[in-house]
Amino acid sequence: MIYLEHIPDNDLQEHVLKLWYCRSDNFENSTLVIPCLFHELVFNFSAHYSITQANKPIVENPVAWINGIQAVPYTVSCKGRHEMFGVVFKIDGLTHFVNYSTADFTGFV
Repeated sequence: MIYLEHIPDNDLQEHVLKLWYCRSDNFENSTLVIPCLFHELVFNFSAHYSITQANKPIVENPVAWINGIQAVPYTVSCKGRHEMFGVVFKIDGLTHFVNYSTADFTGFV
């Protein structure tokens, strides 16, 4: 598994907490994710990636999405080739990049 993080030190640092990237040729994992107070833009290039909540599927193999501020835990699972890139925004950081209210990004889109 390769996992890289970058903390911006330029104009992005005012709005972006970090950029991250992970990759593995063969990775199988299931993780409970606790609620988060930050918005996150995620790009998925994995063979299989799913998000479930209370054992009910929310989305399977999404290409890109914005994680909204979560109120309850959810589970992410991946299997096989795994590759993802993400941008974690600081509180209200997303508002500087989109023409929507951040309230529109509460929970999963």
